[in-house]
Order: sequence, then structure tokens, then C-alpha cells
Amino acid sequence: MSNVRWESPFPYSLAFNLFKQHFEEINRSYWAFVPAANTIKSFAKKSLLDDNADPKKFF
Repeated sequence: MSNVRWESPFPYSLAFNLFKQHFEEINRSYWAFVPAANTIKSFAKKSLLDDNADPKKFF
């Protein structure tokens, strides 16, 4: 199912095409960041389980 929210009555207008390109670029950047952030969180949780662990050394 397509995303109806971003449909335009003028699909060939310059403004709509630029908006669509920028929206897709931001969307790709965000979803590329999510797995990296989750991996870092996972490694930090495993490495810093000890109460005496120093976060400065981990990062």
C-alpha cells in the first residue's frame, strides 16, 4: 500500500519532487542510523554490566 499522506494533486511539480527527494533522503538516513544506534546500545549494556565499569574507557 502506498503512503497516501505524501501524494500530490500535481505529481510533476518541482516543489513536490524536491520535497519527495528530501523526505526520502532523510528517511534513508534515519533508518541507516537506527541499527547502528541499537548495536552501540547492545555493546554498551554487555560491557558495562559490572558496577565498577568505566564508561569513559568504553567510549
